[in-house]
Amino acid sequence: MSTPFNIGFIGTGAIAQALIVGLMSSKSSLVVSSNLRVSRRNAERSSQLKQKYPNIDVVDSNQQIADKSDWVFVAVLPDQAESVFQEIKFDPCTTIISLVAGLPVDKVRELTGCENSMRIVPLPPVEFGLGPIPIFPPNEEVESLLNEIGTAVPLCEEKELSACATASAMMATYFELVAQIATWLNQNGVSSKNSASYASTMLHALAATTIDKDLQQLKEMSDECLTQGGLNEQVLFSKRQSEWFHSIDENLDTILRRISK
Repeated sequence: MSTPFNIGFIGTGAIAQALIVGLMSSKSSLVVSSNLRVSRRNAERSSQLKQKYPNIDVVDSNQQIADKSDWVFVAVLPDQAESVFQEIKFDPCTTIISLVAGLPVDKVRELTGCENSMRIVPLPPVEFGLGPIPIFPPNEEVESLLNEIGTAVPLCEEKELSACATASAMMATYFELVAQIATWLNQNGVSSKNSASYASTMLHALAATTIDKDLQQLKEMSDECLTQGGLNEQVLFSKRQSEWFHSIDENLDTILRRISK
């Protein structure tokens, strides 16, 4: 890597903004020693980032970002991606990290001439240094940076990215679950503040216990916390009997078919 290191962002939508905030908050040695440039593509967001992080350079020209960056994150809409790539001349040694949904890595390489190209699928919590960041193909240097703002998930086949993107469709359902538990508590006499606090911290704590478990261990966790005739057993068995969990599979299958078209 060159010193100082240069990182550029073409496109400053919500996910790109979350990535930038996560990077700037991470205190990563790579980021601290880097020059970070973002495009003025979204004037409001780029202005907010500049105001929060004065050392970020906001650049009008995508070509200027490409010319002055060792790594370029590309976060534009799928229907804009090809035209954006085609209007830029990249140094073949540049690392391209594409956030463009549905655009295969081979196509990114074809459009940019950069063999060291990859795709990532970050989620909004990267702003807070949390969450999975699937990456294809694996790249140790990029994964090292991503691990500063979440958990890099290196994938060996590109189709796995689609599966991970599909699974992210459960975010809203998770938030609805938290809100429903909090609402029920509130309806049963717990204050609004305490209802929200209990529901959110309970599910946060339970989620934390799943970290670093393998697939088999995850499958066993629900049964391990059951007692015969107990409260957890009553709810879990009810959900199993209603095929609530099977409906999740059906919904995710539908989403995967939708994004794979």
